[in-house]
Amino acid sequence: MNAESRGGAGPSTMGLPDELRQAAGRFYNLPLMSRAALEALINKYADDIEQAAAQRHDLDVHLAACIADCCGILLNEEWDKSEDHGKRLIQAACHYFVESDDEDGDLESVCGFDDDAELVNEILKLLNRRDLTIQIRRLN
Repeated sequence: MNAESRGGAGPSTMGLPDELRQAAGRFYNLPLMSRAALEALINKYADDIEQAAAQRHDLDVHLAACIADCCGILLNEEWDKSEDHGKRLIQAACHYFVESDDEDGDLESVCGFDDDAELVNEILKLLNRRDLTIQIRRLN
Protein backbone atom coordinates (compact mmCIF):
# COMPACT_ATOMS: atom_id res chain seq x y z
CA MET A 1 0.00 0.00 0.00
CA ASN A 2 1.44 3.39 -0.93
CA ALA A 3 0.92 6.91 0.41
CA GLU A 4 -1.75 7.85 -2.08
CA SER A 5 -3.86 4.83 -1.15
CA ARG A 6 -3.43 5.72 2.54
CA GLY A 7 -5.17 9.03 2.06
CA GLY A 8 -2.79 11.71 0.93
CA ALA A 9 0.18 12.91 -1.01
CA GLY A 10 3.25 11.05 -0.04
CA PRO A 11 6.93 10.70 -0.80
CA SER A 12 6.36 10.06 -4.50
CA THR A 13 4.97 13.60 -4.87
CA MET A 14 7.86 15.32 -3.12
CA GLY A 15 10.00 17.74 -5.09
CA LEU A 16 13.18 15.89 -4.18
CA PRO A 17 15.99 14.20 -6.08
CA ASP A 18 15.17 10.56 -6.88
CA GLU A 19 17.42 9.08 -4.20
CA LEU A 20 15.84 11.17 -1.44
CA ARG A 21 12.33 10.46 -2.71
CA GLN A 22 13.04 6.72 -2.77
CA ALA A 23 14.47 6.79 0.75
CA ALA A 24 11.43 8.70 2.01
CA GLY A 25 9.17 6.10 0.39
CA ARG A 26 11.13 3.27 1.96
CA PHE A 27 10.84 4.79 5.44
CA TYR A 28 7.19 5.72 4.88
CA ASN A 29 6.37 2.07 4.17
CA LEU A 30 8.11 0.63 7.23
CA PRO A 31 5.87 -0.80 9.94
CA LEU A 32 4.63 2.15 11.98
CA MET A 33 6.63 2.71 15.17
CA SER A 34 5.34 4.31 18.34
CA ARG A 35 5.90 7.96 19.09
CA ALA A 36 8.07 7.00 22.09
CA ALA A 37 10.25 4.73 19.92
CA LEU A 38 10.78 7.51 17.38
CA GLU A 39 11.60 10.00 20.14
CA ALA A 40 14.17 7.54 21.50
CA LEU A 41 15.76 7.23 18.04
CA ILE A 42 16.02 11.02 17.73
CA ASN A 43 17.50 11.40 21.22
CA LYS A 44 20.05 8.62 20.66
CA TYR A 45 21.12 10.12 17.34
CA ALA A 46 21.48 13.57 18.93
CA ASP A 47 23.90 11.97 21.41
CA ASP A 48 25.78 10.30 18.54
CA ILE A 49 26.10 13.65 16.76
CA GLU A 50 27.43 15.30 19.90
CA GLN A 51 30.07 12.60 20.26
CA ALA A 52 31.04 12.83 16.58
CA ALA A 53 31.28 16.62 16.78
CA ALA A 54 33.96 16.28 19.44
CA GLN A 55 36.13 14.65 16.76
CA ARG A 56 34.81 16.47 13.67
CA HIS A 57 34.56 20.18 14.34
CA ASP A 58 33.20 20.87 10.85
CA LEU A 59 29.89 19.05 11.42
CA ASP A 60 26.90 21.35 11.19
CA VAL A 61 25.60 20.63 14.68
CA HIS A 62 23.33 23.67 14.50
CA LEU A 63 21.48 22.26 11.47
CA ALA A 64 21.34 18.82 13.10
CA ALA A 65 19.80 20.37 16.23
CA CYS A 66 17.23 22.21 14.10
CA ILE A 67 16.24 18.95 12.41
CA ALA A 68 16.04 17.10 15.74
CA ASP A 69 13.93 19.92 17.20
CA CYS A 70 11.63 19.87 14.19
CA CYS A 71 11.15 16.10 14.45
CA GLY A 72 10.43 16.51 18.15
CA ILE A 73 7.82 19.18 17.47
CA LEU A 74 6.14 16.98 14.86
CA LEU A 75 6.06 14.09 17.31
CA ASN A 76 4.72 16.27 20.14
CA GLU A 77 2.26 18.44 18.22
CA GLU A 78 1.16 16.37 15.23
CA TRP A 79 1.51 12.69 16.06
CA ASP A 80 -1.55 12.21 18.27
CA LYS A 81 -3.89 14.11 15.95
CA SER A 82 -2.57 12.50 12.75
CA GLU A 83 -4.08 9.58 10.89
CA ASP A 84 -1.89 6.76 9.58
CA HIS A 85 -0.69 8.80 6.58
CA GLY A 86 0.51 11.75 8.68
CA LYS A 87 2.21 9.45 11.17
CA ARG A 88 4.03 7.71 8.34
CA LEU A 89 5.27 11.04 6.97
CA ILE A 90 6.56 11.99 10.42
CA GLN A 91 8.17 8.57 10.77
CA ALA A 92 9.87 8.98 7.37
CA ALA A 93 11.32 12.34 8.48
CA CYS A 94 12.62 10.86 11.75
CA HIS A 95 14.07 7.75 10.13
CA TYR A 96 15.84 9.65 7.37
CA PHE A 97 17.39 11.97 9.93
CA VAL A 98 18.76 9.13 12.07
CA GLU A 99 20.09 7.26 9.02
CA SER A 100 23.64 8.64 9.07
CA ASP A 101 24.75 6.88 5.90
CA ASP A 102 22.33 8.56 3.51
CA GLU A 103 22.84 10.66 0.38
CA ASP A 104 25.46 12.80 2.11
CA GLY A 105 26.92 11.00 5.13
CA ASP A 106 25.71 13.01 8.11
CA LEU A 107 28.80 12.49 10.20
CA GLU A 108 31.28 12.60 7.33
CA SER A 109 30.65 15.92 5.62
CA VAL A 110 30.18 19.57 6.48
CA CYS A 111 27.03 19.36 4.32
CA GLY A 112 25.96 15.99 5.74
CA PHE A 113 22.69 17.22 7.21
CA ASP A 114 21.59 19.31 4.20
CA ASP A 115 19.77 16.42 2.53
CA ASP A 116 18.06 15.56 5.85
CA ALA A 117 16.79 19.14 6.18
CA GLU A 118 15.66 19.13 2.56
CA LEU A 119 13.62 15.96 3.08
CA VAL A 120 12.14 17.19 6.37
CA ASN A 121 11.15 20.47 4.69
CA GLU A 122 9.28 18.58 1.96
CA ILE A 123 7.45 16.56 4.61
CA LEU A 124 6.59 19.78 6.43
CA LYS A 125 4.90 21.01 3.25
CA LEU A 126 2.82 17.82 3.03
CA LEU A 127 1.82 18.21 6.70
CA ASN A 128 0.94 21.89 6.27
CA ARG A 129 3.62 22.87 8.79
CA ARG A 130 5.66 25.30 6.71
CA ASP A 131 6.05 27.35 9.89
CA LEU A 132 8.70 24.82 10.93
CA THR A 133 10.73 25.10 7.71
CA ILE A 134 14.42 24.60 8.39
CA GLN A 135 16.82 27.15 6.92
CA ILE A 136 19.67 25.47 5.08
CA ARG A 137 22.88 27.45 4.75
CA ARG A 138 24.40 26.45 1.44
CA LEU A 139 28.16 26.58 1.13
CA ASN A 140 28.94 28.06 -2.28
